Amino acid sequence: MTGLEGAEGHRARRRGGRRLGQIIIHCIRSLVLILTYYACSIGLTFYQKRLFRDFKFPLTVVIVHLFMKFVLAGLCRATYTLVTGIPRVMLNWDVYWRKVLPPGAAAGLDIGLSQWSLEFITVALYTMSKSTALLFILAFAIIFKLEEMSCTVVVLVVLIAGGLFLFTYKYTQFNLFGFILVITASLLSGLRWTLSQLVMQKSELALSNPIDMVYHIQPWMTVALLPLAVIMEGTAIAASEYGFKFTDSSDAMYMWGRVMFGAVLAFFMEVSLKTGFSHFHNVRNACHEIVRQSPFLLIHYFH
Repeated sequence: MTGLEGAEGHRARRRGGRRLGQIIIHCIRSLVLILTYYACSIGLTFYQKRLFRDFKFPLTVVIVHLFMKFVLAGLCRATYTLVTGIPRVMLNWDVYWRKVLPPGAAAGLDIGLSQWSLEFITVALYTMSKSTALLFILAFAIIFKLEEMSCTVVVLVVLIAGGLFLFTYKYTQFNLFGFILVITASLLSGLRWTLSQLVMQKSELALSNPIDMVYHIQPWMTVALLPLAVIMEGTAIAASEYGFKFTDSSDAMYMWGRVMFGAVLAFFMEVSLKTGFSHFHNVRNACHEIVRQSPFLLIHYFH
């Protein structure tokens, strides 16, 4: 009897050890994912703010980023197929426009309006205003039944967003147009996050891989934003020193190189964000987003 009890205890300890190992691995993966997203997102925001001092075409920058992310995702997919011989998923047209168009359009306009707003408002006001995306994320998650109405979740989200508002209230320079842009982007961000999670959770679409999701969603993001970019900046960028009227090719190449470097940061940021949908719940993702915004405020405050 003692021997049987000892064997059972040994098996229980082994199961416990495996479970502990799985938890540790999951925590490490989550930490790497979160840190990657934080680093790319924080770095990209301040990098773009500095870039826009010299390059006054934020929507053009976003269009370049979308194209570069599509190319990078395509290269990753092609490399995987070349190495493994396994083709990556390719959606048929009917599914592509019905399922991927809505989150793609919301994402494109969200990013475009967010980047445009940085031309008019400070990083602190941008951060404060973009934190309202939490409320829209919660609302859309409840509407699409990804979340159940919970007093705890509602109070948590409201307290976090309210705390950010109070923290930044006295350190912002208000611009109405920029404020409207970023609030509209926040609403679209809530819709974007929720629709993206719905798409990535549908097993029949086979878009749970973040690279595949980035590859398929970029064209719709471009389609949604391109008309606005052409109307607002098309003539100006074509007639600028970085367009057809360039006088120094080295200066023009340097500036476009800066734009493309931002695209690389944006690619890694989006891949880590899409990967987060596979690891975290929608509202957990939102809480990580708010935690990410805290360094923005500290850096801006002590800058």
